[in-house]
Amino acid sequence: MRIPGKLSRLAVLPAALIVLATALPAQDGLISDQVVGYLPAVIRAGTGTTKTWTVLSLPLTITPGTQITGRITALTANTLTDAGADWSAGAWSTPAAPWFIRITSGASAGRSFLISTTTPNTATTLTLDESGAADLTTLPIATGEEGDTFGILAAETLSTLFPAGSGVLGGSDPDDSDVLQIIRSGISITFYYDALAGHWIEAASGADASDTVIPPDSALLYGRLANTPINLTLAGAVQGDDRRASVKSSGLTLLSNAWPVPVTLAESGIQSLPGWVSSSSPSSADQVQIHVSGVWKKYFHDGTRWRQATLGNPVKDTEIIPAAAGVLINRTGSAAGSVILHQTAPYN
Repeated sequence: MRIPGKLSRLAVLPAALIVLATALPAQDGLISDQVVGYLPAVIRAGTGTTKTWTVLSLPLTITPGTQITGRITALTANTLTDAGADWSAGAWSTPAAPWFIRITSGASAGRSFLISTTTPNTATTLTLDESGAADLTTLPIATGEEGDTFGILAAETLSTLFPAGSGVLGGSDPDDSDVLQIIRSGISITFYYDALAGHWIEAASGADASDTVIPPDSALLYGRLANTPINLTLAGAVQGDDRRASVKSSGLTLLSNAWPVPVTLAESGIQSLPGWVSSSSPSSADQVQIHVSGVWKKYFHDGTRWRQATLGNPVKDTEIIPAAAGVLINRTGSAAGSVILHQTAPYN
């Protein structure tokens, strides 16, 4: 789980990551030569009467203790099989402890998919969650004895990331408590911490949201009402050299910074998304928003440079997306579906 606690921003390597162990020995299908460490992050204090917002991402991944890796020997639209696996039935399908796979080789390296918690895994086959899974048969994934490799990693839920006792301010509704927002399929979903129930609630339905998964590649928004910050220690391993994330072709995507270091807009490669609309006019262009000191700032690409959508539209290629943060992508038009953003680690 993520470890709430107090941690000063110490000397860093690189830039923000504090390394706890050297790279682990390489194994077939290993999630890179993993570097294990921890990253400080802060949920900014509210005023006690007004919420302050923080964009939070989880760039470090959690393994099951030992490296669980495999090779894709067969697949269907929503399942993948590793003929050499010997998993316990249902081990990767518990709602309170969800998992996801990350493909680690081949043309789809860096794609992540949640494992279903409603269809239990078998000894050799994983079923993917319907909420974010593409049709695997349409993707460039190699199968067979020389099939692409994958790793299994822990997914975070609202209750594992912010459990009871982590400093969350509870209340009786979204107005008098801390809240979280996740954007799923372009729709913002709000959750609040119910002090009486002692867990997270989905605001719209009133349902227990403890096991709600934070999707891989997604950032979240934390609205802090209490007048003290929450200091977090995000522990885990640095992911591999590639990230392939799904971004909606139109509308909103809240995308995480996948790396435990700051990344510039130019380095993000967002402007290279298929169908990205660049323009000299911000009102005609797809836009990216970055939360800076409590304020959303808007940026657009003119075809050559990133610019801020403000007086004079100054060049902002070097604008920073902080570590453990993310960006809100707002794409024009009404195109259905999503496209893939391929990013490589900025410290290679």
